[in-house]
Amino acid sequence: MPDDPPATSTPSRPSFRGRAVIYVGPTSVSLVIGGGDKEWTPLDHLDRPLPIARDVFRSGSITRPTVEQATDALRDFLIACKEYGIDPGEISLFTTNILIEASNHEIFLNRLQVTTGLDARLIDDGDMTRLVYQISLRLLKRNPALASGRTFVTHIGPGNTRALYFVRGKLAAYSNYRLGIFRAREAMADLEEGPTSVSRWSHLEEHIRGVVDQLTKDYSHISIDNHVAIGAEIQSVAPVLSGSPVKGAYKIPEDVLGRFSEKLTRLTPDELVRELHVQYTGGEGVVPALQTNLALARRFGDEMVWIPEGDFQRELMLDMTLSSPRTITFQEEVVQAAREIGDKYKTDRKHAEHVSNFARQIFRELQHLHGLD
Repeated sequence: MPDDPPATSTPSRPSFRGRAVIYVGPTSVSLVIGGGDKEWTPLDHLDRPLPIARDVFRSGSITRPTVEQATDALRDFLIACKEYGIDPGEISLFTTNILIEASNHEIFLNRLQVTTGLDARLIDDGDMTRLVYQISLRLLKRNPALASGRTFVTHIGPGNTRALYFVRGKLAAYSNYRLGIFRAREAMADLEEGPTSVSRWSHLEEHIRGVVDQLTKDYSHISIDNHVAIGAEIQSVAPVLSGSPVKGAYKIPEDVLGRFSEKLTRLTPDELVRELHVQYTGGEGVVPALQTNLALARRFGDEMVWIPEGDFQRELMLDMTLSSPRTITFQEEVVQAAREIGDKYKTDRKHAEHVSNFARQIFRELQHLHGLD
């Protein structure tokens, strides 16, 4: 009887050493898994619809069904991370900045932390501005035409509109306005059951006109060579409006953007989802985003609008994982822009610097108490 063959052992597969980012965003909760020693490379991406923005701007709080949707998605995401062999210490959890406007945001954050065992970090407006700046700067570096001229960047977010003005690749001005895609949309939510779609969108245009007027006034003294529109919604439809991107961005004629926006206003929510192949929660913001960007382009007399290629939210999540040298550059440029505004309004530079030095001294001498860097 022949001897049994010697037992062989299958070599164990080395565990995957990576990191993961979970982002509870305005319209979805997303997971990006990646790895790499020198540069973090995304390997997998999961996304679930989540109507955070609708809840916040319609009722002022996160509803119970939305809380349950969020926790269910997070449990599934943790299972995916475990299958990749990712240590819980390498998973970061972030939440959208608009969450702060929900009356029950602390309860919601606590529920997320209990569900995942992770510390949930709420992105604030300053973080969001820095992230939008980093996306803008990357585009300028890829596109010499945008970097060499006077480029006006607008980001229409779910609750706020941001404007950044670059001159030869350097930030020269910045402003923030309380107008966003879902803030505007929910302002006309009560009209959805009554008036026709045409009158509803006319109401939307009226709602955004005030902030557009203010933004135009604030930047009336500048010259603009290029207008870049950034945002999840407008970037999702850019490939439909144009052929191939040029050096990182699609170049869309203003009249093309106008005709497409007008076409979408005639569609029902179901038709819109089928037309754009988007989720309901994301599709709700597309028309308000297009209308707001269109109003800005027309007010500034832009014949063309540049729209970055790629997924805005995924790029945002990648930036959350990295400590970029662009952050330091952003801080320096904000200070320089503040100095220029001070010079414009003839403030006392020496007095301002004297106060600044005192503030830094107090910060340093109390560092043993606050423990901040």
